[in-house]
Amino acid sequence: MDLYENSYTLVTPDGITLSDICLKAGSLCVVYSILEIWSYDSTTIRSLTQDQIISGVNSVTTSPVYGNAIDVSKYLGTHVTNSSGSIVSAQAAAMTWFTTGLADHTSSWENEFVNFGLAGHPDITALYVLATKSFRVEAKKAAYSDAVFLVGGHIVVIGFVVSVLGNFNLMEQRIWLTLTGFISIGFAELVAISLSSALGQGYGPIQNALPFLLLGLGVDDMFVIIRALNCLSPEDQTLDIPDRMGPVLRHAGVSITVTSVTDFVAFIIGSTTIIPALRSFCVYAAFGVATLYILQATFFTAFVSIDLRRRQKERDACLFACLSHPSPPYIPNECSKKQLVPLFFKHGLARAISKWPVKVTVLLISGALISTCIYGVTQLEQYFDRNWLLTDSSYATAFIRAMNRHFPEDGMGGSVFCGNVDYWGRQSHFEALNVAMKSSSVFYENSTDSWFSALTAWLATTTDSDVAAMLDANKYPVSKAAFMNLTYRMTTEIATRTNAYIVFSTTPELDIKASLFPYRHIQLEDPLTQIQAMDKTRAMVEAAGFSPSECFAYSSAYLIYETNKVIRDELYRNIGLALIAIFVVTLILIAHFRTSVLVLCTVISTLVEVAGTMYFWGLTIDTVTSIILIVSVGLSVDYSAHIGHMFMTISGSKQYRATETVSEMGPAVFYGGFSTFLAFSLLIFSDGYIFTTFFEINFLVVLYGVFNGLVLLPILLSWFGPPSHAPANKVGTVNGGFVSTKSEHAHNYQQNGAIPQKSSRKDDTVGMTPVQS
Repeated sequence: MDLYENSYTLVTPDGITLSDICLKAGSLCVVYSILEIWSYDSTTIRSLTQDQIISGVNSVTTSPVYGNAIDVSKYLGTHVTNSSGSIVSAQAAAMTWFTTGLADHTSSWENEFVNFGLAGHPDITALYVLATKSFRVEAKKAAYSDAVFLVGGHIVVIGFVVSVLGNFNLMEQRIWLTLTGFISIGFAELVAISLSSALGQGYGPIQNALPFLLLGLGVDDMFVIIRALNCLSPEDQTLDIPDRMGPVLRHAGVSITVTSVTDFVAFIIGSTTIIPALRSFCVYAAFGVATLYILQATFFTAFVSIDLRRRQKERDACLFACLSHPSPPYIPNECSKKQLVPLFFKHGLARAISKWPVKVTVLLISGALISTCIYGVTQLEQYFDRNWLLTDSSYATAFIRAMNRHFPEDGMGGSVFCGNVDYWGRQSHFEALNVAMKSSSVFYENSTDSWFSALTAWLATTTDSDVAAMLDANKYPVSKAAFMNLTYRMTTEIATRTNAYIVFSTTPELDIKASLFPYRHIQLEDPLTQIQAMDKTRAMVEAAGFSPSECFAYSSAYLIYETNKVIRDELYRNIGLALIAIFVVTLILIAHFRTSVLVLCTVISTLVEVAGTMYFWGLTIDTVTSIILIVSVGLSVDYSAHIGHMFMTISGSKQYRATETVSEMGPAVFYGGFSTFLAFSLLIFSDGYIFTTFFEINFLVVLYGVFNGLVLLPILLSWFGPPSHAPANKVGTVNGGFVSTKSEHAHNYQQNGAIPQKSSRKDDTVGMTPVQS
């Protein structure tokens, strides 16, 4: 009673009280509670004895306030009954306030209401509170509370990229060049948000994963461009800097084009889905990928040229490239020139995968993994609980858990909504709807409340002569005007609770603009029963004689049920179309059917392995995982397409070309994958569903994608790869690793930015200006 009375005293800063925004039955705000038994009379309630309370709970079946039949037990949770079936105690009680939903005023009052509930009561062990806005606010808070992990992930990746793109000495490090690459990634994020918003696409919690996606793709492009620079041939290194950037983009441009175009097409296809959240994210991602590609190929590449000029003049890399080192030339320390990862790929992995025992072992592991994951895919369920979007520490989560614990049979509520139909002339239809709703097995017993049924029950029993004069022999209004007048009187004087179910119009005459018939589903445990309950409810309305444009069933839970109904088909459709598009794009850019097929096979293997492992990790198919799986299509292409393209540019035997591909492109692909992992690695500490799921699935994408791209695909290419596009006399490229080192076939003539010069000797092809390094 304290809670009930104090709720009327809550006042917002704008002076709004409960009486201003509540649904009313007569002069009272509609509140469902055990207090209803005693008409919310404070004097009576505060003087009740325990025996009187138990007697009222077990004897009252009709509400003295609203006039409808009530089951008091639905207000009591985890109740105990005696041998005769009477309720003698309960562990919980539920009280529900009904508001009109007027946006600003109701939202402001709900803020006061939530604070009031969280403050608790000294005589109540635990008090839980939930308002209409709570889920939206708490889910948004959960999504944005992990922004620190987003910032931290970017910082970690920046540090990693700085350590890889250059060497740890004053002149050869590339910290400022790295930052320009991240600036282009930031610009891409801003452009994606701006253009998508301009097209009317909403920004939801799932869009928070967009920075991680663009970070992974952008860093991968940076590595590929710098790899192409470090692996220039001796002939190309004799060119001036502007001309030297041509071969860089000739090699790196195709690689980043293959991955960017395939990613862009995959997201464009995803934007055609009927699921709004998935469609919106794909639009954002498509704009982001396209913008990132343009900026990395122009903005970042321009700064690569500036960095080359700095190194050519031997300027310091730390102080904004302003200081030049005096003569004699700067000598970097030997430790700073060592790169372990390129050495591992050149002398470790590349040689290992050329051996038959290793090849056979890899194929056996891949076969066993794919077979196991195919089973997992067949067992993968489609299910989503919107409560997953809340954090464990949220007061909304505490409320939901308490309701599930004490009111386990109580399912989601909903209503049949009807518009401006002929309510008077559709008597048989409304009666059929009422009978069907009361007898439905998908509704909680006594949870339906038909205002039309209340009206006809009153008319059938009334002794009022004025009312009887407006009725025919069947106790039904003789005209539409009589129907409307009697309905209005019923809602304001007889069964006042029904006033909340009808919206009247008074112009040009009294009429009903809209009405609703509330219900509450039983507890529906799995997606199949949820979808069946939703479909049965809709079919029930149509079977009563109403078209969807006249009356329809709706519950907030149907948003999830509808998604579960179509998400699997939509996911398979989008991934299937994306794979077709990927094959077409790689076929055009790699320019060989067999290589494109092998790249596609490794991408499919990655997707199957990721989806199969999802089942073993307890994940399901829902909007969040579907979005991340579509993202994984683009990421897995990156790991394979670079290898396939490089393989086609090297001459020699298939085994030699596969080995050289791993030696030269392997470090860039590995760095791209590892940096992607670092970007979301901090999300392991998140307790939000979106971010933890993002971490789990993307970890699998990186793990399986790198394995299939750097190990499985080169082995397949060494056996089934096609002839090279390169001239027969062009064997490989210069550098065997990601950074400047000696190659087995040629020397890297550029040391610390020294520009090779044309020799004056006719028998020399290339000379070099001597620079100590």
